[in-house]
Amino acid sequence: MMNVIVFGANGQLGRTFQYLENDYRDEFQFHFYSSNVADISNVERLKQLKSDIVPDVVINCAAYTKVDLAETEVDLAYLVNVDGVRNLAQVFQESMIVHYSTDYVYHNECAMPLKESDPLDPKGIYAKSKLLGEIELAKYADNYLIMRTSWVYSPFGQNFVKTMLRLGKDNTELKIVNDQIGCPTYTFDIVKASMELIKYHYNREEKRTTEVYNFANEGTISWYDFAKVIFRFADVNIKLIPISSAEFNLIAPRPEWSKLNLQKVKNVLDTKIPHWLESINHCLSHIKANA
Repeated sequence: MMNVIVFGANGQLGRTFQYLENDYRDEFQFHFYSSNVADISNVERLKQLKSDIVPDVVINCAAYTKVDLAETEVDLAYLVNVDGVRNLAQVFQESMIVHYSTDYVYHNECAMPLKESDPLDPKGIYAKSKLLGEIELAKYADNYLIMRTSWVYSPFGQNFVKTMLRLGKDNTELKIVNDQIGCPTYTFDIVKASMELIKYHYNREEKRTTEVYNFANEGTISWYDFAKVIFRFADVNIKLIPISSAEFNLIAPRPEWSKLNLQKVKNVLDTKIPHWLESINHCLSHIKANA
C-alpha cells in the first residue's frame, strides 16, 4: 500500500482525486489537504506532514491559476507556483512528486503540435511562474513527474464549462473568443493518467524518474466552438458572438495555438486518451446528475 499526499485538495483537480479515490484504494492510501490546512508555502507544516505520513508519492494540485489577476498579484502567484513547489521538492526528497504545469510555458507561434522538448517562452506572470516552478522542482528533486496540460475543466470548482453554464442562465447572448485554439482537458482523465503514470514509474526497477509529459484530451477546438458544444449538449438556447482576443481586451497574454503533442504519454499509457467530445459529455452528465 502506497501512502499518497494530495495538496490543493479543494481545487477542481484535488476534488476529482477525492471523487475517484475509491478506484485506487486497493493500492493507495490517500491523505488530502486543502491550502487552509496545509499551505505549500509553509515549510514547517510540510515537514510535520512528512514526519507523520512518510508519503511514497506527493501530488501537487495546489496552484495559483488566475491568469489575469496574476499580473497584479505577482508576489502571490510566485509564492504558490514557485516558492511552494520549491518547498515540496526540498522537503519531500524521498517521495515521488507529481506536479501539474501548463501549455502556457511553450513558445507557440508555430502551428505544429507542441512537444515536451520544444522551446519554452512563457508570456505573462502566470506562465512565467509555472515555468519557474518546473525549474525549481527539477533543481531540488530527483524523483518527479511533471504533467503539462491545458484548458482544464471539471464538474467542480471554477472553470470555463461551469462559467458558461452559469452565464447561460442569465444571458441571451455571449461574446466568446474564437482565435485561441487548444485542447480542453477533463480532470477525470488527468487523474486516471496520473495514477497510471505513477504506477508505471514506481514499478520500474529504478523506481525514480524525472519525466515531463504533455497531457490533454484528443482533438482541438476554439473557445467559441467549445462554448457552442457545451450549450448544445446542455440544451441551452443562447446566441454566441465570436470575437477576437484583442476585442475581448484580456489583461494577460494567452497562447493562440496550444495543441499538445501527446505521443510521449501515449507510449506509456495503456488506457486510450478520450476525445474532448466524449469527456465534455461525461462532465455535463455528471453536473446534471448532481444538480
